[in-house]
Amino acid sequence: MKKQTYIIILFFFISLIQAQKNSQDYFTLKGVLKNNYKGYLYVSYDDKKDSCLVKNNKFSFKGNIQGNMTNVFFWLTGKPCIMKKEFFIENKNVKINLAFYEEIQNKDTTVFFHATSIVGTKTALIQAD
Repeated sequence: MKKQTYIIILFFFISLIQAQKNSQDYFTLKGVLKNNYKGYLYVSYDDKKDSCLVKNNKFSFKGNIQGNMTNVFFWLTGKPCIMKKEFFIENKNVKINLAFYEEIQNKDTTVFFHATSIVGTKTALIQAD
């Protein structure tokens, strides 16, 4: 009986180790930016900042986060930006459709970002519920 218990425990630990090896330690964030923007899109997460050139309304970021998830913020240079809905990233392959629009508030133009669809994260499924 003890031999069977040891085999079960050993199998459990091997499965656990294998699951950790298969988990990604980085994310890819690929998306489409609606409204025909040309220029650089910036992103910040975990006290990190990155940028990419938007080509044919498409953008792509790659990085890694500490922990299970973290909040992501998009912005453009020279204008105040606001995320209409919080967006969280995980170390997974993520696809996002991101819309933006500008509003004049107190004589300044503010850019609003809205994630219209997110695929590839557990947090997106939770937010959808």
